[in-house]
Amino acid sequence: SSLGHGDIWSINGINFSSPVNDILDKEFYTLEELLQEDELFEEVKSGNGRVIEFLTTEEAIDKLVGYIITPADEDASDVRKYKYPFASCEVFCCEVTNILETLVNGYEGKYFDRLFSILTLDSPLDHFLAGYFEKILAILFRRMTEPVMTYLNRGGMALLHKFLVHIDNYSVMQIVQRLMLPHIPFSNEDIESMKAEERISFQCNWPYQKDTCNMLFERMLDKHSPDIPSHISDLLITVLQLSPHESSFLTNLCDSKHIPELLSYAAMVYSQPMTLTDPPTVELSISLASICVLESLISRLCEVLSPFEFDDAQHGDEAANTAGRVSVAIAESVEKLSCALIQVVPRISDQLRAYCTGNCPTSSALCGNFDAQCNQTFCRLGPRGLNLVKLVEAMVRLANDDLDDALCNSGAFFACIDLMFSYPLNSLLHLSVQRIVLILIEGGASDRTLKHLFADCGLLERVMKVVGQEAGATSSSDATTRQLIAGSRRPIVGHVITIAQTLCAALRTEDNSVLVMSGENDAENNWKTAPNIIQDNEKIPSCASSLRRVIEECDLAQEWDTFESRELHMLIEKQTGVAAVDVTPESSPKSEPASHVDGALESLSLSDRSAWESIKEDGINASARDSDAKDHDINLNDDDTPHAAISRSLSSCDNSDDDNDMENIEVSEIGELCSPLENTDL
Repeated sequence: SSLGHGDIWSINGINFSSPVNDILDKEFYTLEELLQEDELFEEVKSGNGRVIEFLTTEEAIDKLVGYIITPADEDASDVRKYKYPFASCEVFCCEVTNILETLVNGYEGKYFDRLFSILTLDSPLDHFLAGYFEKILAILFRRMTEPVMTYLNRGGMALLHKFLVHIDNYSVMQIVQRLMLPHIPFSNEDIESMKAEERISFQCNWPYQKDTCNMLFERMLDKHSPDIPSHISDLLITVLQLSPHESSFLTNLCDSKHIPELLSYAAMVYSQPMTLTDPPTVELSISLASICVLESLISRLCEVLSPFEFDDAQHGDEAANTAGRVSVAIAESVEKLSCALIQVVPRISDQLRAYCTGNCPTSSALCGNFDAQCNQTFCRLGPRGLNLVKLVEAMVRLANDDLDDALCNSGAFFACIDLMFSYPLNSLLHLSVQRIVLILIEGGASDRTLKHLFADCGLLERVMKVVGQEAGATSSSDATTRQLIAGSRRPIVGHVITIAQTLCAALRTEDNSVLVMSGENDAENNWKTAPNIIQDNEKIPSCASSLRRVIEECDLAQEWDTFESRELHMLIEKQTGVAAVDVTPESSPKSEPASHVDGALESLSLSDRSAWESIKEDGINASARDSDAKDHDINLNDDDTPHAAISRSLSSCDNSDDDNDMENIEVSEIGELCSPLENTDL
């Protein structure tokens, strides 16, 4: 009976029994009978004419939409609760053009209006139905972009308000988030080549409205549910990160009247102890959401404030003028935001100090304790404490002297440094504090700020203590510390080493070039020399003299030099397994006369010194090697400099025979470890 109907069961005249066609062959049948058949979706996708014709009838469309937007009664059967809504959603998700056009444009758009009536239901929405609603809209955004965007734009702020009423539902939040990114095309249409008036019909205009940001903030600050601030903060952060620099959403967000309220909630005094199993309160959720949004907003502003460089030949004068206007507007917003931040810095500092444990990792804290795998108890910092430190990091990125002074005077820097050493297992905290320190060291902070960081915050002494303990040069009376040292390396050590290396590199800075760190990957493998990545007209000013002067004023210069040549030197040798060279005068070989080679060693980093010693040893022991390997020996000339010898060692690897691959590998590994560039560090 199914032969000739175009269904999947008819193959070259071979007729199989089709449950769907058997239902259609009956004189009377219902939509529910079809929805219970699993083969229905395959019939729809294959273009079965009789099935599609039935599903596009007004009665069928009405029931399909009804199952998606109408919650089932409590005493309803499982088929009504789960099977019918799921099957109705899948019918639309088969992406058959006739069914989608009937839903959106058919019957004067009556059933499309009814689909959006799910937003008029009381909160909270059924999560299953909201998920089906999101899935159908995602299909319509891609397949029916123009009529759907026209419908949403016509609904305007009133329709957005209906969405925000149910923003506590994750599926609804995802819909709004997608609509807030109009620059990302919904379909394969070439929007960029369209005229401005044509492009509007393919985009949702909600992000361009000033009222949108205010409505989002008002809903986020509404003390209704802890899920609402979390969802809106995720939405805003995603839109901030993905929106282009010239997007009006960024300027509208900065100009929102609710920014002072966000700052107030971010610095809110919250001293109620909270364990890992306690659900977050509404106030805590709002405070955390405010901190995250402000941190993301400031970070995005710092990215936008980076120099706008446009090639007029490529982008044209109009693009350059637009970039200039955006830059001016963003700069004004940053200035206003910086002034507002200065007012709340003291309260933020007080909150940071509330998380400090007095350098005792087992004392009680606001977020309770947890048992680590080493059978010891440590404090939890919690997401709010961590994001407060990230907010301070974002403030430092603004490079505002008045804001830096406020952070110094309020003790915010001291609290961040104290937190880093109070929570030895929180790597995200260590990374954020590390970035704060590196920005201040490499960003040309004032002498007053650096002196506060080194002396008042005790950064140098703490760094020397941690590195000394890890290197085994000092002993600690703290049983917890000794037990941690006896086991695997503590997470804080890598970040402390990075801070120490950065400071050492900055102190050795010459010729207006400094070592810069990307700060995104492994802390010990991210060092690059500035000449490789900075153009001649963009060289970073030298800060060595300023740093040296500050360290001398803190009466730590001699102690730091000793630490660099001994403890730090020893730890790097211990962790890398490379035979490092002690460059202190006492360790220099007395039998070896001074020469220009010895003077060149002073300009080498630790890795280059290690390679030089290895090459030097190869040259000394060349006569003792087997004659088959003499082609690979490194001949050390009397007038050789370390850089020349290292470079020649690399060249010798390229000219070697295949029979001596193992020796080639040894020499090439030395070459990879130390580049012949100046200032290369581990």
